[in-house]
Amino acid sequence: MLQPGDEIDIWVVEHALGQGGMGSVYRCHNRSAKRILAAVKTLDPSLNKIATAKARFVREAEILFALDHPNIVKVRNVRMDAELPYIEMEFVEGVSLDSQILRGPMAVDKAVALFKQAASAVAYMHERGVRHRDIKPSNIILKSDGRLKLVDFGIATEQDGKTLTAHGQTFGSVSYAPPEWIEPGSLEAVRWDVYSLGTVFYEMLVGRFAFPVSGLGTSRQKALQVMIAKQKHPPLDPGPTLPVDLRRLIRAMTRSTPETRLATAQEVLDALEAADLETVDPDAEFEDTPVEAPSSHTWYPGMDLEDMVDSQPVPLEQAAEQAATPRPPETREPEPAPTLEPPRPEPAPQDAPIPPADTGDDSNKKLVLVGFIAALVLLMAGLGWQVWRSDPGRQDPIVEPPAAALGRDVDVVVTGLAQDSDLQLRLGGARSRSSDGFVHHFKDIPLGSVELVAIQGAGCEPTTDQPWCKRSVQTMELGAGEGVHTQTLSLSPLPERQIELRGLRGMTLRLEGEEVEVDRRGRASISTAPGRYALSAEKGLCPSEVTGCSADDNCPAGCSSWEGNLDIPVDGELAAFEIPLPEPSRRAGAEAPATTPSSDPIPEQAPPASSDAAAKAQVSNKQLASWLASHPEWQREAALESGKAAGNYLKGWEGATPPAGQESAAAVNVSWSMAKAYCAGRGGLAPTSASPSTWDEGGALAWHEYRQQDGAPAWVRSDGTVSTAVKKSDAKAFIGFRCSR
Repeated sequence: MLQPGDEIDIWVVEHALGQGGMGSVYRCHNRSAKRILAAVKTLDPSLNKIATAKARFVREAEILFALDHPNIVKVRNVRMDAELPYIEMEFVEGVSLDSQILRGPMAVDKAVALFKQAASAVAYMHERGVRHRDIKPSNIILKSDGRLKLVDFGIATEQDGKTLTAHGQTFGSVSYAPPEWIEPGSLEAVRWDVYSLGTVFYEMLVGRFAFPVSGLGTSRQKALQVMIAKQKHPPLDPGPTLPVDLRRLIRAMTRSTPETRLATAQEVLDALEAADLETVDPDAEFEDTPVEAPSSHTWYPGMDLEDMVDSQPVPLEQAAEQAATPRPPETREPEPAPTLEPPRPEPAPQDAPIPPADTGDDSNKKLVLVGFIAALVLLMAGLGWQVWRSDPGRQDPIVEPPAAALGRDVDVVVTGLAQDSDLQLRLGGARSRSSDGFVHHFKDIPLGSVELVAIQGAGCEPTTDQPWCKRSVQTMELGAGEGVHTQTLSLSPLPERQIELRGLRGMTLRLEGEEVEVDRRGRASISTAPGRYALSAEKGLCPSEVTGCSADDNCPAGCSSWEGNLDIPVDGELAAFEIPLPEPSRRAGAEAPATTPSSDPIPEQAPPASSDAAAKAQVSNKQLASWLASHPEWQREAALESGKAAGNYLKGWEGATPPAGQESAAAVNVSWSMAKAYCAGRGGLAPTSASPSTWDEGGALAWHEYRQQDGAPAWVRSDGTVSTAVKKSDAKAFIGFRCSR
């Protein structure tokens, strides 16, 4: 750190304002004109020779220089060629917002006026592709004229997600980071900023920090303690004495699930502008109130002592003492913006909880009752009484059992996986009693050496030994201590593996019900995570009710269908997979099952005798495109929405435009209904008796053709096989059509 009197180019240091991950910020005056002030941010000398660090430093200056908003600190100059590289910013005279929060709740009109400025600054920043990611009270400076300035963009990101700080230093301050912070890869930076803004607004209105960092454990443990408290935490609510619209807004900004949170700072600003600041309703109900009782609540002014004790992870005696002990107002210099916020002692509550709007005799009685309860608890503590907060039937609460016989609750925090990953945890053989997002809770685990087992994979359990399950084991030492023990478990997602399926020529292939593309060589490549997957294949046109019929040798004529499982192991060599699917039966007179309740089964017939009538050539994509342009109801989106087509209908088409490079190819992925409509003015669909009755496939995909037989749906295959087992809406990659003329 530089000392007062040290020089940074033309600037003379007066005193330090703060220190961050890449350098320090100083209040300075111009060497030639002492009345000209600046906040000068220097790059840490240890990083000066690291090109990537210098580049990040410059990029921060460029981002700030491009922002021009009255509530965002302004960069005036940057000098990378100076002996000590620095960014020169306007000096903001004022106090940090956190020092104001420690003084107690703000008046609603003042808090709203300041918050509109903050929301305006963040909305402006987001519109320009910049995300702050470290919004907190110590990064908000309040000027004496009532204006606000947002400072410190040291871990800001641009819209493409490139961060300005080194790897491992992108977390921001955990007290204001959203619950999903625990898995950085899943964070969406705009909603992160919205959550942080909502937490700051809550603190302004209640005069108390929402998620203080405790003084217990290592820095990492302290951070995890805060994030565990946030998992499935109910939305922050500043309390029933405040306007309903403000309560609703803060709740919408601080929901634990990002998808249900307000999406943008502009939405926040719009809601503030439209907010009714007069209506107060203590009985107001909100749609985001949890159905189940949450594990913890956030304090608000007016909360009863018992509610506060039940909702805070501190002993009853300590909570009572905090409630009974007055605390003088606290002020402090603006804090630096470290990447991971250093521990901050939990501020004690205000001199007394602020009562609801009714300030009559009931409020006075309530304060007397709170004081009486606090005094009684302190008296009990002085007499050596111990308050046990476990089951009411616990025996002999005064004599503590031997440490060796005790168990301890454990929270296992899983990092490295997506929140919805298939994961089972066992600790000492016990299953977690609940999982809040990334945190798994275990109850009464015996002390000593304990085995932590993680099983990854769909449907995997500790007692099974499937090849697609991954089992990880580590041993941890669980010692005696107060409170919940926190254990971090770092895992990696199961990697996707690629397997090739061969011998699929003429087949329709489905994995978990979704059709898989088969190339002209009859091969398909599947990339997926390890697991057991349902696989099916068919040749011909098979109704869904006969899937797998080849195994029973009971398929209708013109259909062959197989179903089974495709197992993808975690490791080991993957051999090519082949499906044992026989050719469809061509038995004359065999019945094909009805495809709709209204259609009568018509038997598949042997190849028809040659007819003098010859059909036109197969319809091409170019011809179909011209027709679709004047018949938009048959374009892909419209036909699917109206139920006229299903599945792969016109796959790859955009409106009336066929897939690139396929204009001259035969039209495939069409439905019988659409083919009938196209041929309506062209003599109708060609009958099954029309020539050609057989043809050479020549490598083309359209090796079946939609036809009609006495007006009913039918198809003809290139070898002459005829079938009426046709669903009017089906569309597949190997079937085209031709008209009579």
